[in-house]
Amino acid sequence: TWSRGGKVFAALSADGSVASFRLDPAIAAAAIRTPDTMPSGRGTGWVDFAPDTIDDHAEDRAVAWLASAYRGLTPRD
Repeated sequence: TWSRGGKVFAALSADGSVASFRLDPAIAAAAIRTPDTMPSGRGTGWVDFAPDTIDDHAEDRAVAWLASAYRGLTPRD
């Protein structure tokens, strides 16, 4: 898991097949309309990303969502 200020903003499943990101709800709503992405059981704003293949597009989304999730938490959160 990755956290900032004690709050988790991203996690990787134990087998490495699913990455979960805590996103702004508007970004999460857009994200779940992209391939290999679904709402997460972690709660509102969380998405699960489970691509079969890590191509350039999948890598770009994962990096962007990780950065967005990190920026979404300020040190005071």
